[in-house]
Amino acid sequence: MSAEKSNDEILKELIAAFSSLKQKMEDPNYIALDNSIQQLMQNQRDMKRDITDLKRNLLNPFDGVIVNTNKNTEFREKLEQWEDEREKLIDEHKALMRWKATYVKIFWTIFTAGIGILTFLLTEGLR
Repeated sequence: MSAEKSNDEILKELIAAFSSLKQKMEDPNYIALDNSIQQLMQNQRDMKRDITDLKRNLLNPFDGVIVNTNKNTEFREKLEQWEDEREKLIDEHKALMRWKATYVKIFWTIFTAGIGILTFLLTEGLR
């Protein structure tokens, strides 16, 4: 047998191979399998794009979810600190208002007594 094939034999083998390939490509099972593979590849590309978007939204150093969560935590901690200061100011205000009310009562008592004494002295001096 010769190592080299004739052109006719090579041509016949190529025609047989193409015919076999054509039959496989026209087979409904092959078409469904090819469509499934194409859909799987498209879904994988979409998933990769979605994961990239999620990663960008989570890890964005300017407005990502992690940054916003840290900002929220920082704001909440400041708010708690301000709440303590606010309660302290309210207590001081209440104490100041009690002190003022007490001294206003004392002032009006002394003022009324002074007016009473002055009136008494004037009426006694006019008699």
